[in-house]
Amino acid sequence: MQKLTKKQLDEKQKILDRLTEAKQKADEAIDNLNLVREDAKEFASDILSAMEAHYDGKSEKWQEDDNGQAYSSWKDAWDEITSGLDEEVQSLDDIQSAIESFDGAPEDPGSV
Repeated sequence: MQKLTKKQLDEKQKILDRLTEAKQKADEAIDNLNLVREDAKEFASDILSAMEAHYDGKSEKWQEDDNGQAYSSWKDAWDEITSGLDEEVQSLDDIQSAIESFDGAPEDPGSV
């Protein structure tokens, strides 16, 4: 073979067009994922702020007892989730860890 045939060139162009379209859709999906990630981060930050206010409003004695320690661990888990949502999604694979982290967010101090 010395060069691609007209048929091969046409097929190559069709594949290139499909690849380009798929990349555009992936880019749009990544942009949308980053918007949702921002919503998740804002939600997690609000939860964390409320937790910190509650914890800071308690006595030092409460903070050091079992309930306070459990609450602190719960708060720390939400802090990690919030921090984990800082990174912008660069690829579709990146979102999986954010989804798993957000989905696994503990609902109460006893679930940490």
